Amino acid sequence: PFPDGTVLVKLAWKHVQSPEFEPASIPGPATTVQVMVKDSKKYAATGGWGFGRFINGKSADEAQHQTCFACHQARVRNHDFVFTRFAP
Repeated sequence: PFPDGTVLVKLAWKHVQSPEFEPASIPGPATTVQVMVKDSKKYAATGGWGFGRFINGKSADEAQHQTCFACHQARVRNHDFVFTRFAP
């Protein structure tokens, strides 16, 4: 499990065709920033994780927290609710 205090951040962006190499795509404008914060006491009801998402610099509402948790609970419950792997 990830230790309390862990913060995971995912930056998503639009794919843009590379001007130098047509078959390739490169990162374009950022679309969302997604955040997970591990605090087993504060977020006990959601596996010890708090979830947040920012779209165009604006925070999503509390419903987004539950939406994120539902997906993580369904798919990676046995992996501390995290899609990625811990690298100490």
